[in-house]
Amino acid sequence: MALSKEDLQAIKVIVDGSFLGLENRMDGLENHMDSLENHMDGLERRMDGLENHMDVLDNRMSGLENQVNGLENQVNGLTDQVNGLENQVNGLTDQVNGLENQVNGLGQRMDSLEVDVKEIKVVQIENRIIPVLEEVLKYQKDVYERYHNGAELFEEKISLIDQMDKTVSRHSKQIQEFKPKKKK
Repeated sequence: MALSKEDLQAIKVIVDGSFLGLENRMDGLENHMDSLENHMDGLERRMDGLENHMDVLDNRMSGLENQVNGLENQVNGLTDQVNGLENQVNGLTDQVNGLENQVNGLGQRMDSLEVDVKEIKVVQIENRIIPVLEEVLKYQKDVYERYHNGAELFEEKISLIDQMDKTVSRHSKQIQEFKPKKKK
């Protein structure tokens, strides 16, 4: 079978039409592929951004983990300090309780000493001081009476001396008046 030029041209038109439809479809597919490629590039950029963001988050997470570890160490240190302070407070409480017991013992001893001192004072006052005071008062009364009597006697003597002085003066005048006068 031999094909004529017209047949060949009709086949060519059909083939060219098919090729043209195929080319158009290919161009559409190429455009779609370009669009998908652009979309993929955008997704790739977003993925790179997400990876960068993930790296930043990982770094921040590592920093936070380091801070948490540091805080845990600080809390452990503070816990140790609190336990040490608690032990010190317990020791101080024991010391305070011991001091309170000592103070209570001293208070009881002071009460006992106070009773003893009162008893001693009463005994001293009754047995020693009161008799001594009675002796001192008796002696002072005697001394007072002697001085009082001596003062009265002294006053009497002064009065007598005054009278004697007046009498002597008067007699002396009288003697001089009676005295004979010497002749010349």
